[in-house]
Amino acid sequence: MIQRNPHVQNTDTSRDIDPNVLQGRASNPNNSSWVGASAGSGKTKVLTDRILRLLLPQNDDSKGTEPHKILALTFTKAAASEMELRIQKTLSSWATLNEDKLEKNLTSLLERKPTQNDKDSARRLFAKVIDAQGGLPIMTIHSFCTSVLSRFPLEAGLSPQNKALEELQALELLSKAQQQLIQKAKSDKGSPLSNAISHLTEEQNEEQFSDLFSQIMNERAQLQRTLKDNFGIDGLYTRLCKLLNIQPDITINDLFDNFFNDVPKQHLYKAIGILSESKTKTDQGRAQDIKNWLENDNQKNTFINYKKVFLTTENIPRKNIASKKIIENNIHVEKILQAEALRILSFEEQLKSLKCATLTRDVFIIAEELFSLYSLLKEKESALDFDDLILKTVDLLKGRSLGLETGDMAPWVRFKLDQGIDHILVDEAQDTNPEQWEIIQSLCDDFFDGEGAQNTTRTIFVVGDEKQSIFSFQRASPEKFIEIKNWFKEKIDLAQKKFDPVDINISFRTVRSILECVDSVFKTLPLHNIKSNHATEHKAFRNGQPGFVELWPLFKTEKQDNINYWAPPIELKESQSGAAQLADHIGETVKSWIDNKETLESHNRPIHAGDIMILMRTRTPFVDQLVRALKTRNIPVSGVDRMVLNDQLIVQDLCAAASFGLLPDDDLTLACLLKSPLIGWNDEDLETIALNRSGTLWSSLKETNHIDLIKWLEELIYFAHRESAFSFFSLILQTPCPATNISGLSAFKKRLGEEIVDPLNEFLNSALSFEQEHSTSLHDFLYHHRNTSSSIKREMEETGNSVRIMTVHGSKGLQSPIVIMPDTIRQSAGKIDKILWPNRSNQMLPLFSTRKQEAPELYLKAQEKVKEGLEQEYKRLLYVAMTRAENRLYIGGCSGKKSPNDESWYFYIQDAFKRLNGVETLNNDVLRYSCTKSDAPDKEKQRTTSTQIKTHDTPKWLHQNMPSEPMPPRPLVPSRPSGNEMPAMSPLKGDDNYRFRRGNLTHMLLQTLPDITQENWQASAENYLNKTAGDLSKKIKDSIIDETLSILNDYEFAPIFGKDSMAEVPITGLLDDQTLISGQIDRLLVTDTEILIIDFKTNRPPPHLEKDVPQIYKKQMRAYADALCQIYPDREIKTALLWTDGPRLMPLTDL
Repeated sequence: MIQRNPHVQNTDTSRDIDPNVLQGRASNPNNSSWVGASAGSGKTKVLTDRILRLLLPQNDDSKGTEPHKILALTFTKAAASEMELRIQKTLSSWATLNEDKLEKNLTSLLERKPTQNDKDSARRLFAKVIDAQGGLPIMTIHSFCTSVLSRFPLEAGLSPQNKALEELQALELLSKAQQQLIQKAKSDKGSPLSNAISHLTEEQNEEQFSDLFSQIMNERAQLQRTLKDNFGIDGLYTRLCKLLNIQPDITINDLFDNFFNDVPKQHLYKAIGILSESKTKTDQGRAQDIKNWLENDNQKNTFINYKKVFLTTENIPRKNIASKKIIENNIHVEKILQAEALRILSFEEQLKSLKCATLTRDVFIIAEELFSLYSLLKEKESALDFDDLILKTVDLLKGRSLGLETGDMAPWVRFKLDQGIDHILVDEAQDTNPEQWEIIQSLCDDFFDGEGAQNTTRTIFVVGDEKQSIFSFQRASPEKFIEIKNWFKEKIDLAQKKFDPVDINISFRTVRSILECVDSVFKTLPLHNIKSNHATEHKAFRNGQPGFVELWPLFKTEKQDNINYWAPPIELKESQSGAAQLADHIGETVKSWIDNKETLESHNRPIHAGDIMILMRTRTPFVDQLVRALKTRNIPVSGVDRMVLNDQLIVQDLCAAASFGLLPDDDLTLACLLKSPLIGWNDEDLETIALNRSGTLWSSLKETNHIDLIKWLEELIYFAHRESAFSFFSLILQTPCPATNISGLSAFKKRLGEEIVDPLNEFLNSALSFEQEHSTSLHDFLYHHRNTSSSIKREMEETGNSVRIMTVHGSKGLQSPIVIMPDTIRQSAGKIDKILWPNRSNQMLPLFSTRKQEAPELYLKAQEKVKEGLEQEYKRLLYVAMTRAENRLYIGGCSGKKSPNDESWYFYIQDAFKRLNGVETLNNDVLRYSCTKSDAPDKEKQRTTSTQIKTHDTPKWLHQNMPSEPMPPRPLVPSRPSGNEMPAMSPLKGDDNYRFRRGNLTHMLLQTLPDITQENWQASAENYLNKTAGDLSKKIKDSIIDETLSILNDYEFAPIFGKDSMAEVPITGLLDDQTLISGQIDRLLVTDTEILIIDFKTNRPPPHLEKDVPQIYKKQMRAYADALCQIYPDREIKTALLWTDGPRLMPLTDL
């Protein structure tokens, strides 16, 4: 917790920069306050202080606010947890502090001498908060909405058993809704939905169309509100046409007809005559083109050629529309041609406007149907996604639930909530979107003038910083931040309550040199459209601590004179790219810090890997290069903060192995697997079996002499049908593969490097989670994985002693002693969504267009407005990135073959360095701006540093073989092969693709037929196989029946299938070595003197001698015998294998 500075005097001249005064004003529980807290200014402390002061008595007679009457809304669960922990830590210390220390703490907090009532209350608060139902209501806005909807489910029109969907579950339902949408369009040709999809797919490719779905889902609130405010699709289209200045009922043919009908033929023929007399071929050609079009019966199809006479390829009227001599002699010709050019431009604008309105309507038709299908799927499961939580709560508080527009329900709900909340606190207000603000505003509608406000002091506390508003994709904006601030001020002023806006620009996090660099950068850069009376300025609380900003020279892609075009593309690219040079430089720099134990002066200790945070603007391939550069130098890296599993190479390779195991005849899958690190073939190896083959790639491979490879692939097929997804992938990773005798994991690391560990762990976690929530089927998991583009977000607050690599968005709320910013050069202006939403474009309605050259002026104007907003957010991202640093900030960048964009972070900072005094130039043109040490090192939490290694004698167990584990992590299944042992191949194999099913079917017949009369065996067997194996040929079914009946009709086997025998007997037991077994005995015969255990073997070639029986079978039967010995200690236990291929019974005597 940040401590107040006891040396700062509260004089009139220092009050504006005294953190005690500013934080005291902000935490005053008697006033509503809007706090503008710059980065690192201790807003979490202000929040916790205010809650503590609310809990304490406000005067000598009061009791303080009850915990349940406080509502604190945070942006993330991590922020809520941190705030709650801070408060609990403070309250627990108050309960045990001696009188003097407690009085000192309370005096600092309350800014007055505490009364005895204050001290007594403080000591009781810890127990009071712990005993309070639900504890302190510090939660995210989504958690609050969940609690409200669970409290008022019927009023909200929901099932009382509704549940919140996780992100992955919501994606699954959305994917299902999209599939249903496409199927519905296919089955209903000519419908508005079908036509809309046809129009859009004609304009976009598959990737763009998929991206359109994402844009729709990201703006569901705006989309639904737009439809509602405009009375549906038809009303929206009418207003779109009005906005674009076209008639709602006009068609493209109507526009062409109007254009043709209004052609000034008389004037044009006059111009044709004059141009034809010209001596220049250009004039003559234009005259001929105009004449041809005027006299053509199909003017619509030849319009483009006609347009070229008057307009350039950029759709600008030609300056030299006729030769100089023609114009000098016939000035009216130029006017005729220019007038026609303008008429064509106007017509083109109408065409573009009509297309824009039509495509926008098509988008909304698709969106409306998609939301309808998605909602139905959620209703079936009584589920809500994250957006539903917000939107349903807004509707509830606004009286729009259950289709009611009268608002009758809303006052009742707000009244019930009003009785329970007296103080609302909002954290990270700049990241709050309009719907979330609606919830907060609804809570405050009667907050200051309602019935409860007459007897109780009620307050609103909001803290945020418009300079850090970087979540425009969630529709948060600085403009909304200021709008809400003004709304609250007006609300509170009308209630004649006190509203105290406080700006805190004192940073407790960052040293002076970095803050001065930040101020220099943003001295000339606007962060938003809001007019401000003051520049971006910061004060450093850590004024005497050392630190610096370093600007590295730009790493440029090297140009090679003699390029080897036959070199592998990856090797060629990385050997000369600026990105590769920068990644290596960062790796070497970090390595030198750690190896040389460079001192972090502000903390007076060596630098650790955990002190370093590397910030990226976006997740680019450079991140992989950077992780590789660090890991190859043995620098611990916590990985990236978010990854898309489907994009990871190791995940793609493992999925290829699974796909081949399930469907060996898929040539592309097998080709990918053969070239993966698990096998390591190159193109030449693949061509030897792929070219000129007559059948599948798998059948061609089986005809070669790659015996070990074929055996390994057959194992994949075997285990893919028998193991769960997690077990299947674990087997691949833990056992040898064709590429190496060590393990599959070793093969992956050798080819792809250590950076595979993070995505691999996340992938295995995903497989394990799927097994627990859905099914163990490998096929089901693959289908689920491929149809949900799962993005894994990893918490990076605490990563131990390892380097953190994350995006600037992911770093929000975090800080680090050392920050490196390598991603400071942007290659383009950034992606702008095709759907332009009103909150960004300042237009009344959403607009959609697929191509800039086909977009009307209104759309282009709106697009420029969106671009302007993104440019400002790009600069705010830079502010957030720079202010994550505590002591050191390193700025780097790299460029490709093209010149870097001048409007990049790197050049903003480079310009700022020119305005700073005292910049040093180090070796290799590195620029540094620093501040020297003039104060004692900062105090920090004790952490593990380098420890002295002590020597000890090695223990005896180190030189002894490890004993077998007494208990495996799960029961031993005797019938399942273990280790790397490959089951013997069945004699049924051959080219029979049904060998595995055949064994299962034979087992089932041997189990069930003995329970019915013998004369019905044949008919029952045929009936069973026809129902369960109808796809098998009659020849195969007949052979299964013949094999089964030959066993049942053999007198030698009669006792085994007699009335005293039992089929498929489950057995679980604890063996003498404490191993837990779980299995199923195919046939068990129990008599007064002996026990006979029979196991059927159908898919393995029967050996002639007992010594040739595979050890796995003997181990299986021995486990059964040992378990039954404990049940029947007085009887002789016998075991035997019944080989169905024969048939033949083989007793086992040597177990």
